[in-house]
Amino acid sequence: MFKALAGFFGQIIYIIYDIIPFEYCKYGISLIIFTIIVRTLMLPLAVKQIKSQEKMNEVQPLINDIQRKYKNDREKLSQEMMKIYQQYNYNPLSGCLPLFIQMPIIISLFAVIRNPLTYMLKGKEIAGYVINQSTIENLINKIPEGELIRGYEQVSAALKFNLIDFNFLGINLGMVPTINRGLLFGSEMSTYLPLLIIPILACVTTYISSKMMSVRNAATKKDKKNKKGKRDEKDEALESMQSNMLLIAPMMTLIFSFQFPAGLGFYWTVSNIYQIVQEIVIRKYIRKKKEG
Repeated sequence: MFKALAGFFGQIIYIIYDIIPFEYCKYGISLIIFTIIVRTLMLPLAVKQIKSQEKMNEVQPLINDIQRKYKNDREKLSQEMMKIYQQYNYNPLSGCLPLFIQMPIIISLFAVIRNPLTYMLKGKEIAGYVINQSTIENLINKIPEGELIRGYEQVSAALKFNLIDFNFLGINLGMVPTINRGLLFGSEMSTYLPLLIIPILACVTTYISSKMMSVRNAATKKDKKNKKGKRDEKDEALESMQSNMLLIAPMMTLIFSFQFPAGLGFYWTVSNIYQIVQEIVIRKYIRKKKEG
């Protein structure tokens, strides 16, 4: 399923790439347009998820009270929590559904951005372009993902197509970022040094996006103290876990950005920026609707 989706998304990206009338930064612009299209199509899921989070924010203080009151009576605790859910028409699993639906899409996109030639170009097109062994070697040297082309030794040039230009504002999105000093400050400094911008932007935007996604309002924070004014151990543990997650996500993004072509980190950056703006607009709309 993931391979089929990846092939479908890859063809869409290539169609966008192909119809862009100018040559400059085509691959990067294609990723930006594709990200906006995908994120916009997933907007109803995002709205549903944010609404669920807002509802959770509303009922969380009541749930905390019930958990403290009936902490030694699990049956009564379950009954009271069900009453709260019914009263506020809240389903604790409703916020998870959009995430489950998005996972196949995200995994497939990961494959496309990681190996653009594999999913964006058809085998017969590559075969039509590759005429002899010297052409094969040139392609392999030029493009990191060129391993796909190995094996085509003698084929006729029946089809012509333009190879993907991974350059975007002086950054080769087909190259893998590195922290190798020899590459960063050696003869290829102009190629590898600008690549560092991508992992940094991906990491920073992931942190901002994760920070905004962690729902905490004043009422919930205030409720983290019990009637004696002491902090509840369970709340402390939860808050600690949330703080750790805010750091883990950006760090994982940073690590992966140094393992795969810069196009992946670029996609994450664009996607995160879209999500940040989306979060601000949707939450503002929902709260304005409540007040009105």
